[in-house]
Parts: sequence; C-alpha cells; structure tokens
Amino acid sequence: MISSISQSYTPLWLQSSEIYVLILMLTAEYNMSSGFVEKALYYCEKSFKILDQSKGSGSKLLESMLFLLLEQSVMCNLVKGHTSTAIRQVYQIWEECEKRPAEDFHQHRASVHSLLALYAVTVEHFEQAVGHFKAALKLSMSVEQKLFLTINLVLLYLSLRTNERNYDAELGSNIGKLQELQAENTNRVLETATCAVLGYYSSKTGNFQSAKALLRKAAQSATNLGCNSLQAFTFLVLGSQYHSEGTGNNMMDMVKPAHDVSALGPNVSMQLWAVQLQAELLHRTNETASLENIQQQARKLSSDLEKENRAAMLLPQHALIQHVTNLPSESALPSDESKHSTSQDSVKSHPSPLPAHEPKQQPRISESIDHRQVLAQQQRQQQQQQQL
Repeated sequence: MISSISQSYTPLWLQSSEIYVLILMLTAEYNMSSGFVEKALYYCEKSFKILDQSKGSGSKLLESMLFLLLEQSVMCNLVKGHTSTAIRQVYQIWEECEKRPAEDFHQHRASVHSLLALYAVTVEHFEQAVGHFKAALKLSMSVEQKLFLTINLVLLYLSLRTNERNYDAELGSNIGKLQELQAENTNRVLETATCAVLGYYSSKTGNFQSAKALLRKAAQSATNLGCNSLQAFTFLVLGSQYHSEGTGNNMMDMVKPAHDVSALGPNVSMQLWAVQLQAELLHRTNETASLENIQQQARKLSSDLEKENRAAMLLPQHALIQHVTNLPSESALPSDESKHSTSQDSVKSHPSPLPAHEPKQQPRISESIDHRQVLAQQQRQQQQQQQL
C-alpha cells in the first residue's frame, strides 16, 4: 500500500518566497475577515515587497497570489476610506490582467467588476455601481461570489430607497436570489452576512419583529466568528430600529459598542453611521456637551471621506468605472464581424455610465479601449493645467 502511494504521488515543492507570501496572504485574509483592515494592509504590503523581489521567477503561484493580495488590499483601503489608493490598485489589477493571455483575464473579469462596483458605491456613483454588480453577477461562477455580490446589491438598493422610488421590484428579485444562493452556501461568514442583510431588509420594509430576530441571530453568529465589521453592522441596524421606536437606552447600548468595534478596523463608514446615530439621540435628550463632541467627530469623518473621494474622482484611473460593459476581455470569446463596436468614440464623448438597457452587441478585443492611452492623455492635460 505504501509503495503504491509513493509511486503515484508527486509532491509539490514550494519555493521559500511562495511559502512566505502564502502565509502572509492567509494572515491578511484572516485579519480582513475579522475587521482589522490596518493589520491586513500591513501583511499585504509585506507580501508585495517579497513579490517585487521575486519578479522574473516565473512562479504561477506567485502570480495568482498577487491578484488575491491586490483584491484584499483594494477592499481594505475602501473600508478605511482610502479611495484614491483603492482605484489605483484596481487599475493595477486591470494592467496585470492585460499582460496575461485572454483566457486568464476572462477568469478575473468578475473580480474587476466587483471591485469597481464597491469603489463606485464608496464615491457615490450608484448607477455605475449597479451596472458593475450586474456585470460581475453574469460572469461569476461560484456560489460564494454570487452571494457576496447579491448581498452588496441588496444593500445598495436599500440605501437608494426614497419616497419617489422604493426599488421594490429590484429588491424582491434579489432577495429571492439571496435566499436561493443561501441554500447552496457553505461559508459561515456569508451565511451570517445574509442573515444580517435579510434583517436589515425586514427593518426597512416595516417587519420589525422579524428584523430583530434575524439581526440578533446575525449578531450572535458574528461575535462567535470574530467578524467585527458584521457585528458592528448588526448593532447599528438594531440601534436604528430602537431609535425609530423611541427606546433611546437600547439604542445607545447598540451604537456605542458598534462605534468602538468599527474604530478597531478602522471602518470609516461604520464609524460615521455610529456617530450620526449618537448625535441624533443626544440631540433628542438635550445633552449639549456630549452632542458638540459627537458632532465634531461626525464632521471630521465626513469631511475626510469627502476630501478623499474628491481626490479619487480627479484621478485618471477613475474613468474605469464608466466602462461597465466594454472592459477589454472579449478575446477569450468567439467573435464575428457583427460584434464590431465604436468604443473609441464612446470614450471621447463620455456617454451616460449606465445605459437604459443592456447593449445587444459586445465589442471585440480588437475594438476594445486602450485605457493606458486615455490615462496618459489625461495626465498630460493635468500637467499642462498645473504649469498654467
């Protein structure tokens, strides 16, 4: 038996650089899922240094881990509110994909669209975000990735609800998909996130008892899993629920721990949400001294985030979010003469980012946009303006 195993088994020997990067990547992923994005970024940066030193080694494993590390770094920077760094790294992923065979890039298209969608949400370009989420869902193959995208799409639609438009049709469709995917899912973190989002949806649609039950279940699961961001989210939704019911003490019991947990990351959006809720409660109870301090925190967080978002939107790499359907990735697919597109003209005229309907024709790779030329031109224009 032992001899038969030894004859058929071929061990995979890893280089020292591959082992180091693998360990660092797993450590970064653990910290990111736990909500410690500062630590996760630290391990990502250490990995990038080793990857730079190992350039030219020809290791396919290192190439694959580079993509994963860049994706982790983008998401961590978005959570911290470093949107400028995030969009630069998304563009770096796109560049890395373009260097490789079309088949390889086709595998990463869903991830590129996902990251662009998350970035678009952060800078409040919601139409582009919806477009990229839908594009990523069409390309996703795994249940986990589809569930992650559907969770974020539901959250986006819930945030866009107004008196003029409630997005009931879109929400109903995606809630149904969420429940279908959850039945096939085996990831406990995504299971907890789904429970939290369903609780948030119930809260937003007036089913308060169901909301409380789902959110408490999600909060307990997030605590057991050590997912700080999920824990903070469930606490904040529960705090909002108690605020709408007028139970201030229960609200503060939820919001203050959420603020403390989100500060560990740090998670800027969660922190801002928490201090805004605290400010509303303190204003209601006329606690002037505490209110002034909380309002100052809210203004600083909001100002810093707005400043960072404005800086990101001025970068030439920001133009990537406009290209919902024409990322240069069609060489992996069969093409014919009927698929020709004037995508170069669309860049010059800067069309509406999200068309009213999905285009019937996709551009071929020969017609795809050369983003580096566009970025170089925009950079030259910025330099000329600075000189003037």
